[in-house]
Amino acid sequence: SFAALVAAIALALVMRKFMPEQLASMGAAIADGPGATMMRGALGAFGAALVGILLFVSVVGAPVAFIIFGLLSLASYVGLAVGLSVLGAALPFESLRGKPTRQLVAGATTLFIIAQVPVIGWAFGAALVFAGLGAMEVGPNGETMNAMALKRYPEVAAIDHRHTAGSS
Repeated sequence: SFAALVAAIALALVMRKFMPEQLASMGAAIADGPGATMMRGALGAFGAALVGILLFVSVVGAPVAFIIFGLLSLASYVGLAVGLSVLGAALPFESLRGKPTRQLVAGATTLFIIAQVPVIGWAFGAALVFAGLGAMEVGPNGETMNAMALKRYPEVAAIDHRHTAGSS
């Protein structure tokens, strides 16, 4: 909807102000491998939704499920904000080069136009959100969360991870 796009634009502007390196590295991750980031985002979103649904079964898990769905909604808006920035930057208009705010608005306008087509628009919007969700795994300097964790805890990398079950 139009309100969701306006909210995503506002969120992207706030992100650009307070975390520009993270926004740039997330955009680069999408541009570098859009299919892989979309799949990571889709798997993460569906996995979180599945965990949330399973937690609703118990009385104790229901509050946690609400938290999971709330965070998933927030993450979806962040993913949309990043996706709109990348979409606007990918448009072949010379007047957009080097102007991130114009790129963001152009990406939102493009999505708004495509979203008017019944099934294709919904699928395109979902792909854009999933790509943004998948790019959240990238840190401010372009490293994945796994690479950052291995730098911080090098002793984990030294553990021998070979499968030895069944060998004698």
